[in-house]
Amino acid sequence: MTARVDTVFRTFDRVDSPGCAGGVYRDGRILYARGYGMANLELGVPNTPRTVFDIGSISKEFAATAVLLLAHEGKASLGDDVRKYFPELPAYASGATELMLRVLQVGPTLLSASSHGRAGPQPSRPSGGAP
Repeated sequence: MTARVDTVFRTFDRVDSPGCAGGVYRDGRILYARGYGMANLELGVPNTPRTVFDIGSISKEFAATAVLLLAHEGKASLGDDVRKYFPELPAYASGATELMLRVLQVGPTLLSASSHGRAGPQPSRPSGGAP
């Protein structure tokens, strides 16, 4: 597996450009973890499996896309409580955890497109606010 993964990330594994980190986790074990390229070009710091990336909220789009793909394949329903798939989440999340897209609030256009013409959920508004 190492050689196959390294082949995919070879172009990122340079000392003169930013890189990335990747890993494979299965059944509670890390099967593969490696950094590629540089975390900081100015200071010459390489990426490692422990490099922290400041990605902001970009991960929402990736999570939303993954959930939409699962829904499209019939492997998940957008109305499911997220704890159906992640039972370890605490009960306080109940009611606020209809499958990730509602929590992520990616917008009604994307949700409507995924529901085959049915109106998707609307983003929530703060309580007590004007409509």
